[in-house]
Amino acid sequence: MGECVVRLTCTACGAHGSIEQFTADGDARRFAELIATLPAGIAPVAIRYLGLFRPVKRGLSWDRAVRLIAELADSISSGHVERHGRRLSAAPALYMQAMQQMLDGRERLDLPLQTHGYLLAIIAGASPKAEAREETAQEALKRSASTLRHGSRSRAIAELSSEIARRKRFGEREMTPEEQQNFIARQEAGE
Repeated sequence: MGECVVRLTCTACGAHGSIEQFTADGDARRFAELIATLPAGIAPVAIRYLGLFRPVKRGLSWDRAVRLIAELADSISSGHVERHGRRLSAAPALYMQAMQQMLDGRERLDLPLQTHGYLLAIIAGASPKAEAREETAQEALKRSASTLRHGSRSRAIAELSSEIARRKRFGEREMTPEEQQNFIARQEAGE
């Protein structure tokens, strides 16, 4: 009876091999460790994004893949980007959106990419818009809370404010105004 060999293909570099080959290489192991540190949901997009760095006629080396994913992981974990002397807030969700935007428009890119510069430029452009939306929502909540006299309504709005901040901190999807109203109603009802 023949031995069953699991064959893998790296979507970032295009390398083919058995699972043993992937786990025996130190850089491949380090790559997997770094991918595992990324916030939930980002890893699949990040792996496809790294494919934009792959040279046309050969695969992306594990060493280069490790360097690129380490830079990306460091940038995401910092929670900000620095562009043109400005430090801008950057939630993990912005990174994921920017990488997906690049993947969707890959035919317009000059490939292979050399740096994360274009990704950071997209994030820097989106960051002030996201911050403005968050600030507007927070101000509206504060105005609503200050005009209310009923304690449960104020607590519900405070809980909503905390939920919005939690979602931003973890890079989760923003709540729509309708979802915010439903959240308040559930809090008031004691759910």
